[in-house]
Amino acid sequence: DAQGIRRVPIHAIVHITGGGIPEKFGPLLDARGLSANLNNLYPPCKEMLLCAEWLHMPDGECYRVWGCGQGALVVVPKEAVERFLNLARQHQVEARAAGQIEKNRYTSQVSIYSRFSEAQIAFPAQ
Repeated sequence: DAQGIRRVPIHAIVHITGGGIPEKFGPLLDARGLSANLNNLYPPCKEMLLCAEWLHMPDGECYRVWGCGQGALVVVPKEAVERFLNLARQHQVEARAAGQIEKNRYTSQVSIYSRFSEAQIAFPAQ
């Protein structure tokens, strides 16, 4: 393009605020027969950690109700991840590879490595 920036193919963008990851991301995966392993999400802020503690909320409920530090998830092809991250940095946007998407064998699910307790949590993608 005119600025010399190579385009990055984007398969999906999911806005996570106003609901949790399974609720927002799950239906998109399920409709395509995919699953996600999100093992590198941003940690929740300290206020969210305190709220979860005060409310005695299990990790799964936190990720079901809150975005837990994620503003959005952007799905790009594996070979475009570094290019996407570089482009985000060029525009002063904090981004990281949050995990992997894979074709599921049986049923679609969203698997999350919890930043609350380091537990692995699986949600059906519906």
